[in-house]
Order: sequence, then C-alpha cells, then structure tokens
Amino acid sequence: MAIQVSVITPAYNTVDYLEQTIASVAAQVGVSFEHIIIDDCSTDATAQMIHDAAEQHDHIRAIFQDENQGQARARNRGLDEAQGEFVAFLDSDDLLNGTDALGRWYRAAKDGDADLAGGHYRIFLDGKPDVPAAHPVVDAPVHGQTIATLPGLVNYTSCWQFLARRAFLDDHGIRFSKRLRQREDRPFFTQALSAASRVTCVPDELVQYRVREGSTMRSVDTAQMSLFAIHLQIVNDAMRGLMARGDAQDYLAANQLYYLQNIDRYWGKLFADPSVRADSAFAAFIAACGCFDWDERATTTEQVLFKPRDARLHSGYYDALRLVLLAQMPDALVDLVQTRNLSLPHRQALYEWLAHGVSSSATTAARKTQLDRFLRRTPLPAVTKAEANGLAPVSDMPKVFLHCGQTKTGSSALQKFFELNRFALLRDHDVYYPYAGLEMGSGPRAHRTSGHAGLIGGLLNGSRAGLDQLRLEVASLTTPPQAVFLSVENILSTRFWGDGDAAAKLAKALAGLDVTLVCYMRRQDEWLESMYVESITSPGMRETASVEAFVEEQMGQGLLSYDHVAATLREAFPNAPITFRSYELSKAKAGGTVRDFLEVIGLSGCDPDAYEKPSRKARNRSTSKLAALLIRKANAVPLPRAKVLQINASIVEMTPDDLNEGKAVGFLDHQQRATIMARLKQSNEAFYGAYLPEAIHVSMAPARNVSSLEDDTALTGDALARLQALLADPVYSPAATTAAPEGKKLSLLTPELWSLVGFALHPRRLCGVLRRPMLRQQLKEAVVIARSGLFDVGYYEKAHPDAVGFPGGAVLHYVTRGVANGYDPAPGFSTSSYRLENADVASAGVNPFYHFIRWGQIEGRPAGVDEEVLEQQTELGSS
Repeated sequence: MAIQVSVITPAYNTVDYLEQTIASVAAQVGVSFEHIIIDDCSTDATAQMIHDAAEQHDHIRAIFQDENQGQARARNRGLDEAQGEFVAFLDSDDLLNGTDALGRWYRAAKDGDADLAGGHYRIFLDGKPDVPAAHPVVDAPVHGQTIATLPGLVNYTSCWQFLARRAFLDDHGIRFSKRLRQREDRPFFTQALSAASRVTCVPDELVQYRVREGSTMRSVDTAQMSLFAIHLQIVNDAMRGLMARGDAQDYLAANQLYYLQNIDRYWGKLFADPSVRADSAFAAFIAACGCFDWDERATTTEQVLFKPRDARLHSGYYDALRLVLLAQMPDALVDLVQTRNLSLPHRQALYEWLAHGVSSSATTAARKTQLDRFLRRTPLPAVTKAEANGLAPVSDMPKVFLHCGQTKTGSSALQKFFELNRFALLRDHDVYYPYAGLEMGSGPRAHRTSGHAGLIGGLLNGSRAGLDQLRLEVASLTTPPQAVFLSVENILSTRFWGDGDAAAKLAKALAGLDVTLVCYMRRQDEWLESMYVESITSPGMRETASVEAFVEEQMGQGLLSYDHVAATLREAFPNAPITFRSYELSKAKAGGTVRDFLEVIGLSGCDPDAYEKPSRKARNRSTSKLAALLIRKANAVPLPRAKVLQINASIVEMTPDDLNEGKAVGFLDHQQRATIMARLKQSNEAFYGAYLPEAIHVSMAPARNVSSLEDDTALTGDALARLQALLADPVYSPAATTAAPEGKKLSLLTPELWSLVGFALHPRRLCGVLRRPMLRQQLKEAVVIARSGLFDVGYYEKAHPDAVGFPGGAVLHYVTRGVANGYDPAPGFSTSSYRLENADVASAGVNPFYHFIRWGQIEGRPAGVDEEVLEQQTELGSS
C-alpha cells in the first residue's frame, strides 16, 4: 500500500522521552504511514533505542548521522528519504494526540487538496495534566486559504503544526536552512506558507507538545542570540518576496509584530547583563534587527495576531521599538526594553536620526508620528530624591514663556507645532518644549494635548515634583536651551481659575524663574459659541444643558471679564512681562497663531512653514453646528464610551460643514450675542483700551447676524430634512435611558442602588456590609460605575462567564473580583493599561475604572485602549 504520511522525527539525547513518541506514532490507525527517525549523533542511549524500535516495527526507518549537525539538517535528511504523499514533523519528546490523529489530519489535507494542512495542539508538562494551547488558528475547518485570504496563519508557530504535501515542498525547493542548527521552524514554514496556494486549517488538537526545562529551544543565551540573528535574515528574505507580491500586507504586518513582541519579551531579558551587551552576538543581533524590513503598519494588526490585550500595542511601544532597531541604537534599545521608556538623550538622538535619515519624506513623517504617539503617552521617569538634591538652583533655569490661553484660540495648533518640532526648534533656535507635565487627550482627542496642564495641576496642589522633573529634563539636554515654552492655557479655564487664586498660587510655585506670560483673548460671544460646541462633542464632558444655561455658568466664573483677568494676572505676577494678543488678529495673519506667537517670544526669523505642520486632525477644528446639535441630543442617553465614539463619528460624517449654503447659523443668535457683548462692554472698553487698542475694531464690533440653530425655521432644504431624519432615529429616544431618576441622589440604603446593580441583601447583612470599609467602598464604586452607563454587561459576561448569575450581577463581580484579576469592564477600557499609564492610580490601589469615571475622563486621561483600534474592533464586531 502506498505510504500516505511520512512522520519525520529528529532525535538527540532524548532517550527519556523517545519511547513515548515512537509508541504514539505506532498506535495510529486509518492511515498508512512511515516513521523516519534521525539520530543526530546522540551521546546517550537514544541511538540504541531507535535501532531496537526499527527492529520491532516495519514502519520505522532509522537513520544515523555520522556527526551532530542540528535539527535543521536532520529534518532535511528525513525529507530527502521520505516516500509519503504528505510529511509531518514530530519532535522526539512530543506525541500524536490520540490514535486517529494522523488519519484525521491526512483526510483534512485530502479534502482540501492542500499544499499545507495546519492543526492545533495541547501542552503538557511532565507529571502534570495537559491543557489546550491558548488559541486554535480557526474555530472550524477551512480549505483553500492563503496568507492573503487568511492572514491569521501567522499564528502558527512551529513546523510540527503542519502536514505538508511532499511534492509541493520538492517543487518549490523548500527545506530547512543549513545556516541554522536550531530556530529553523519559522523560516521554514514562512517560506512554505508564502508559496502555498491551498492551505487547510482545522481546530483539532492533533499533537501533544511537551514543555521541559532542559530543552535547548527554551534557553536564552548569546549562542541562541547568534542563531536568532541568522533566523531574522532568512525570514526577511522571505518577507521581501511577499512585499513584492503586494497581496499579503496584513500577514506581513502581523508577522513582523510577532517578531517585535518576541524581541521584547524573549530576548529583552538578556539585555540587562553587561557581558551580553559586550558579546559579538549582541552586535550581530542589533545589525540583523536594523536590516530587517520592518513594516510601517506593524502595530495596527491586533485583529490578526493573537494576544490582543497587549497594553504596549496600544501605547505605541512597538513603534518606538521598531524605530530604535532600525536606527541600530543598542543603548536606546536596552533603555527602552528595560524601562518601557526612553531617556531624554535617547529621545533626542532618535529624533536626530529621523531628521537625517535616508528614508523618503513620507516614511520619515510617518515614523515621526509613530514615535510621537509613544513618547507623548510615556512621561519621563520620576525624579529621585538624590537627583532632586543635585539640581542646580531654580535661578539657573532658562527664560520661561507661559502661553496662558484662552482655550479655543488656536492653542492646539500651537502646542502640536512645538511638539512635532521639539528638537528641531531646540537645534535651530535654542527654544525647548518640555515633556514634563504634558497631559494627553483620550478618545477622539488622543492626538491632542491639554498642554502642560499636568505640571500646572501639580503645582497648584502644592507638589513640586513636576517642577523638579522639568528642571532635570532641561539639565539633561545635550544642547542647553535659551528659552523654555510651557503651554498653560488651562489656567484661564474653569478647571483651574477658581476665583483667580490659581494665578497667585502658580506665581508662588514658579518663584525664582524668569517668566513671561503670553495670553490670547477672543471676543466673548464667539468664544462662548465655540466652547459650547466643544463641551457638547467631547466624550468626557457630554454637555446636555441649553446654551443659555452654559452662558450663565461661564459668565459666573469671571473669566469673560477681561479687565478682571488682566488685573488678577498683574497682581499675581507683578514683575513678569505680560503680553495680551488678539486671537482674531493673529488668526488673520499668514501663519496664524503659530507665527504670531513665535514673533512675540522673539523668534520672528523662525519660519513655521519650514517645519513639520500639524495635521488637520490635530488643529482642533470645531465640529459643525448641526453635528453638535445632534450629538447634544444623543448625550441625553447614557451609553458606553465605545458607543458614544461610534455615534459621534457617524453624526460628524453624515452632517455637512456648510449648513445652509452660507447662511450663518449658530446656537447663539444675533440678539443673544448682542446681549452678551453689551453686558461685557464696560469690561471690554477697559481691557482693550489698555492692552489691545488695535483689536477694538474687531473685538468690540457689533455682533454677527446669526440665526438660532434651535429654531427649525433657521434651517432650510437638505439641512432641515437631514436633521429631522436623524432626530427620528431611535438611538436618540429618551425612552432608551437606563439611568437613575434625574435629581435623585442615590445612597447606599436606597432601593435604586440595588435595582441598578441587581443586588438584594437582607437588611441585617446589609448593615454588616456597610460596617466594613472595604465592602462599603466597593458598593460605592458599583453605584458610580452602574450609573455611568459605561459598563458593558454583555461584553463582560461573554468574556467572563462566571459573572453570569453572580450575586449582585456583573458590576459587582467586576468590583469585587474582576479588578484584582485585571478584567476589562468594556471594550473601550483597559484595566491593566490604565494602571500602567497612571502611577498615582496604581500606587493608591484605586479601582481604575471607578477612577476613570470620577476623575480620569474629565482630566483627559486615556482609557488605555487606542481609540482607532477600538473603532476597528467595533466595526468588525458588528459585522
């Protein structure tokens, strides 16, 4: 009978395990097979065991190498000797899983007329029960696939997961590399997958994979590192062929992300050893990584590669790792892998490499954006006590320019310009934009910042840690700056201003520094309109109040009385130069607020057009008024954050920028605007007369003739029809709400609490719970989380079935058990990432999701999940 499958087993000093391997093959039924066992010049009794087995079994063919040549050459010898229609690879310590494993595998390959047939496996340790591997590549059998149609093939990790048609391997000359004694698996099957036109995959557990500590493949040392460098070169050659084909981009990106994760987790543990870094193997490793053709999309393939809950994937860490490898900066690589961060000198060196690289301008810009993504989410390390004690006096700091806002005056474009060109401006003009105290946005604002609000918030709360970090950062620069630019626009906002005492506190905290203040002011009616739209469309704020109520709230803060603001700043900073600028006038300039600010701080010779420009997305352009009106309607419905993002994006996409063919429409109509400006006339006359007389003709001109968007008659034609159709959508129906009754504050003793979290307690037990501080706190957290509407019960129960039927429901399961285990309460929030990115939360032991709902989203802290990836997940899940 013709041989259907040749099983190839290389063996070296595995006498303790080989007998079980031989027995598992011999027990196969329903298929004709041969078992080719190659002894690679073992020094124990392995060869004798193979000889004896061949004497006992006709299906065993024994081959004895004259010298030890390694697994790759041994497997190639087996391939050359094989006679079966298909070949399978089985290591000498592994087993076939059941007596029909080989038969089922063969039939699956024949059914699909496959070049390759992939199967799943189980893991076992000696003396312990075996367990399934984490993920089968497919949930049900599939046939006729390629790496273009099924990029998830990247998740296969070993050659013994495949049954290969022998003629296919011979026709394409596919063999294990002779350059590798070990680590030959992935190069082999990567070449095979690249060439295959028909791949079958089954979820069946066909192999039992033994994990043993003595295996050479589990050792991590410089010898293995040298092999891995060669391994990378071979894989890269195969990848170049795929790049030329152009039909397997998702597979390519995922495969290269696999290698980035491998370098980080597997090899990174060696980098801490100075002797390893001094070894030639490390230099070869760095050179191989630097020559690898890393795909620019390597960190956007979460849906293809397994392990999607990798927090570093969302932070941009692998982008930074890839760039450090490309730049061949060994010290920066060690720094990054060991600390999950980059020191300031390494950041500066990496930006210089990007600026002078040989890549195309488009590639350089893309890489710079990717590096920015990581660094802006990764604050510099905290200053140690010894470092703080060694800092030079505050008076030695360079001149500090404070950009004091207001918000909605072009500050996002200004911040982004300095952020994108941080080191270029330092090099060319000796001005520096620090990392210390930067506060990043989240969700749709993840590409923006709130300037140095983190630094200012800390100083106002009495902490000097941020200032010490700033001083250390400036002292660490290889090029000392002559000036430092801090964007503290939020000082003129309701977040910090209070009754104006924030200015005095800030001045006290910055005592000793040479400070200059630059404040951009905008006419109040236009600012209120713009800020109201911002408050509506921000997922963290979700404004639902009427524009009239919003105006009164803002007027009550005193921030719109500009003469009062100026007097308060003058009193707080009596010796500091203060410059007030008109937003309207600066915006009208060529180059806008950016050029105007550069002129103010003495850099009139700096041409912003010569530097990288912020993208349209980063300029914080206002959402259209019609979209804002619809979003305000949607804000009345409590929804998970992911749904909010989805709805807001769909509204913005389907609403036109121009509402009524040029007709001016807004939330504030002409009469309302005129009334606002009349109330502020005396204040404006005093302020503009003293500080900005050149802006009076703009800032105190009559209000624009604007119709109210609240009045349907203000809309005509298509705009009106579109609005009416969208408002009829059930998603905006108030009946959809599940929140607690408005105006009724929940306490731990009210029935609404228990209806919210689905928990019923006997009164005596309840009293006992409330006397225990930890449980009482957990119940408070449950109330806040349940009322937020952000907790996704369906998602949570699907991910954690033990939460179904839990006393108190999924919310209490999360609060009492899920947090400790790092469970995620919704697809848009990562518990572990939020802890990683917020050291204060981790050190205080606060429930991350509770913290995010109460404070984090208001402060603009990221939810721990990249929102672009989240939107992709939402789309894929719904389809």
